[in-house]
Parts: sequence; C-alpha cells; structure tokens
Amino acid sequence: MRRSAVSMLSNIAEAWRRDSNKSFIQFLKIARASLLELETQLLIAVLLNYIEAGKEEVMAERLKEESKMINGFIKKLKD
Repeated sequence: MRRSAVSMLSNIAEAWRRDSNKSFIQFLKIARASLLELETQLLIAVLLNYIEAGKEEVMAERLKEESKMINGFIKKLKD
C-alpha cells in the first residue's frame, strides 16, 4: 500500500515537470492507476482483517477525492 501511495505521488510530481500536456496527462493516468491499485489493496486488507471493517471508510473516501482531483486535472488539460 505504501508503494502504491508513493508511486501515485511520484507520478504526479513527475507529470508536473513535463513539457507537453500529452506527456503530463500520461503521467497523471499512471498516477490514477496507482490510486486504483491502492484502492484494491485497501479492500484486500479489509478482507484479510488487517484493517477493521468500517475503519477503511475514511481511507476509501480520501481515495475517491484524490481520484476526482486527478480526473478533473486530466479533463482540464484535455480542454
């Protein structure tokens, strides 16, 4: 989960330094994929009882917000 979280943030940071919107969007899409990995790992952690059921709700809500921000950023760059 840590690796996915770091990967997401690293790809956003790398996207920031890209010269073209096309390249920027590609790195944002990679960041979004890492976010989806993290979401999946959260579900697995609950199923394996690493995280108590109910406690993941706050984390899941934060992931949804991050996803909305990345998707909004991609949409804005495409316009």
